[in-house]
Order: sequence, then structure tokens, then C-alpha cells
Amino acid sequence: MPLDLHSSCYGGEGKPLLLVLHGLLGSSRNWVTAARDLSSDFEVHGLDLRNHGNSPHASDMAYPAVAEDLEQWFVTHGRDNAILLGHSFGGKTAMRFACDHPSRVNKMIVADISPKRNKAPMPEFYALAQLNLPYLKSRSEAEEILAESIPDMGMRRFLLTNLRVAEGGGLEWIINYEAIRDNLDSLAGNPLNEGDCFDVPTLFLRGGESHFVAEDELPMIRRYCPQAQLQTVEGAGHNVHVDKREAFVDAVKQFVENV
Repeated sequence: MPLDLHSSCYGGEGKPLLLVLHGLLGSSRNWVTAARDLSSDFEVHGLDLRNHGNSPHASDMAYPAVAEDLEQWFVTHGRDNAILLGHSFGGKTAMRFACDHPSRVNKMIVADISPKRNKAPMPEFYALAQLNLPYLKSRSEAEEILAESIPDMGMRRFLLTNLRVAEGGGLEWIINYEAIRDNLDSLAGNPLNEGDCFDVPTLFLRGGESHFVAEDELPMIRRYCPQAQLQTVEGAGHNVHVDKREAFVDAVKQFVENV
């Protein structure tokens, strides 16, 4: 059964509709700055996908189920179609949705992911299991515990945005930690089936310092998306919209305008 997703509008009302779908363990709040930059050209809505942010939780995280939540958003908000911008997990969701509901998608930007099986996703996720949340008082205390197992400070702080203070004391997850943990293998897989096709103008926008999308993957991508283009944002890692925000925003705007 589809869930009613939480979403936030970042401006641009009346302009072409752009829906932003975040990556695994992210939320719409990770896109606030980039979304506001994009609102000069688009009506931008950031969605929290199931088990993330302020959206409802469910045990099922198969891509068809996540994509049907997006269809429910269109129905609930009375919108016909949109440009989709999906990062990582959100990009795989966008691809699945475009196959299932092609009339809803005008154009699409897929940020630093492709329709293939990735390696074991986010090994840092498993390090979070060492946090005994009811006995912690703050994110900074949690960060100190994770410093050795997750040496990258930016990654630690990103992951810990998914914690909040519990009503009875201690900390608790905002995300559905158990559902994500139990579905990590399927989330790393290809969201598409043999013969699936999303024949809409699509930009695969990868980070030059990221390993998620290789230069030679374009022929494989075009088996699913005949109109696919591949572009690299030099100097950016997996979080292209953060590492090189201005270049990322410019690439999105130019693609939509010129295709």
C-alpha cells in the first residue's frame, strides 16, 4: 500500500515542476541549498522517501513499492507530471518510477548512480549498530563513539542527522533503521528488469571523484534509457550537489533548457 510522503516546497511556484528524491539515509533537508538555487528556474519540491525524514515507515523497501509512493504524491497533490531529480537511492527510485509511470516524467536527472548492482552499500551503516541510543545524550557523544570506525567527519555528521532526542531521554532514529538494514542488499541491486525502458530525456550526472558510475557504462545505461546522456562534474564525489553545488545546479538547468 503506498504511503503519503512528506514534502517541502523550496520556491518557484508556477514554474516547471521539479521533484527532488534524496539518497539513502538522506532526506529533503540535505537538498535545501541546492533546491533553493534551482528554484530560480523550477518549482522545486523535496520529498522524503519512505523510512526517511518525516515520511511514514514500512518494512517493504523494494523499489516498486518506493516508486508507488511517488505516484501517490502526484495523486495527492493533483499534479500531472514533473521533471525528476534523483540522487543515488533516489535516482534508482526515479528510474523505476519512469518505467512504471512514463506519462508522469517529462525529463530526468539521475545523480551519481546507474541501473546496475552496486557493491555493498555504505559499509559505514553497519558501524551505527554500536550506538546504544537510550544511553546517549547528544549527537556529539554519538559522533565521538563513531570516530574510529567512521574516520570521515563529513560522513559521520551526515549519518548522525538521522538521530533525534527521544521523549523519554536518550536518542532515537528518525529513519527506520531496521527496515533499511534488512533491505540493504536489495537496495544495492538493479531497480530495473530485463526489457524495462524509460524513453525520456535523461541526464546521468556523475561526480568525477566518485566510483559509482564508470565512463564505459553509457552503452549499458542506454539499453534501458535510449535518450541517456552522461556528464561528469569534475572534482565532485558521490554527493555531487554538495561538493560542487554551483556546477551541479548549472548542469541541471542547462540540460532541462537545451533538451
